[in-house]
Amino acid sequence: MTTTGPVTDAPIDSASPVRRNPRGHAVRTVDLAYSTFRCDQSGRVLTVRVDAPPFNFMTAAMQEDFIRLVAAVARDSSVGAVIVTGGVPGRYITHYDIADLLHSAGTGRPMPRAVASLVVRSIKTISSVGGEPARRLLQRTPAASLARLGQFQAACAAILHSPAVWIAAIDGPCGGGGIELSGYFDLRVAARDASFMLPELSISLSTTFGAKRLAALVGPSRALKIMLDARALTATEAEEAGWVDAISDDDVVVDAQSLAGLYSRRPRDVIAAQKALLNDTVPMSESLTREAIDQTVGLPSASTRAALTLWLKMQNPAGDSTFLTDPEPFQAGTALDLNAS
Repeated sequence: MTTTGPVTDAPIDSASPVRRNPRGHAVRTVDLAYSTFRCDQSGRVLTVRVDAPPFNFMTAAMQEDFIRLVAAVARDSSVGAVIVTGGVPGRYITHYDIADLLHSAGTGRPMPRAVASLVVRSIKTISSVGGEPARRLLQRTPAASLARLGQFQAACAAILHSPAVWIAAIDGPCGGGGIELSGYFDLRVAARDASFMLPELSISLSTTFGAKRLAALVGPSRALKIMLDARALTATEAEEAGWVDAISDDDVVVDAQSLAGLYSRRPRDVIAAQKALLNDTVPMSESLTREAIDQTVGLPSASTRAALTLWLKMQNPAGDSTFLTDPEPFQAGTALDLNAS
C-alpha cells in the first residue's frame, strides 16, 4: 500500500495512545499521511521513499514526517524493519535546504551562548514534560523552530532504541542533514555511485544533530577531517571510513529489502534491548548490569523457551550443536515466528 498526502496529524511519541481509525482499529504506520514520504509495506518490511522534488532537500516538513514516522514504528508491531531511500530519481537526502537556513539566520536574534543554552534547555524541558499539549502550544510561538528541532533530535535518538531495524538505502547524494540522520540508522547500504559530503564547516556551521553518531561510527579524528576537507566522498571511501556498511552494484533498494526481510524476523523487543546496550554511552558496570537484567527478563519468555526447545529437537542424534549441523532455519528466521503474540 502506498500513501501520500498532506500532514494531517501533529507529531506523536511512542508513549501516546495508539491512534485508531473510525472503526476502532489501530492505524498502521504505512497508512498514515506524510507530506514528503511515499510508503509501502511488504510483510514486516516498511519501505519509505523520501519524495521532496526536485532536489530532495531536508526541510521542516521532512523533519515533521520523520518525527511521526519514528513514533509510529515504535508502536506498530507489524513493522520489523524500515528502509529509507530516495523517492526522487538519483537523489537520497541531499542536505538541509540552504534557503531555509538563510531565512532562519535572518529572522533569529544573536544571543550569548549562556542565554542560548538556557533557551534551548527550557524549550526541551517544556516539550518533554508538557507532552503533546505543550508541543502544540510551542508550535504557535516564536520558539516553534527550536521546539521542532528538539523533537527531531529526540526522534533521531529514539531510532537507536527502536524495536525495528532501520536501514538507509542511499541511492544518490547524501550530505549534511542526510548524513546526520542516517548515522542513527542501524545499517547504511549505498549505491556504487552515491556520494557523501559534510559541508558545514565550509559555510561557518557545525553539525546540528549528528556529531556524536558520526564520531562513534568513524572516529572523532576522521569525522573532523571529513568536515574540514568539505569534499564529496565516494561510496568506497565512505565504506573504508566505516560510515557505509555495504555497497550495492545492482539495485540498492532491492539489496536493502533482502537484508530487511531477514532482520525483520528477529524479535522486536529483544532488538530494542540489544540496540540500547550497543548504543547507550554508559559505564561498563552499568552496561553489564543492564545485560544481566535483560537476560533475566528474556530467558523465561515464551519465545525464548520455544526457540531453545526447537534448537534441542533439531540437534543431531549425537547431540552436536545445531549451530554447526543445521543453523540455516534459525539464521533465516524461519524456524519459528519470534514475533508471534
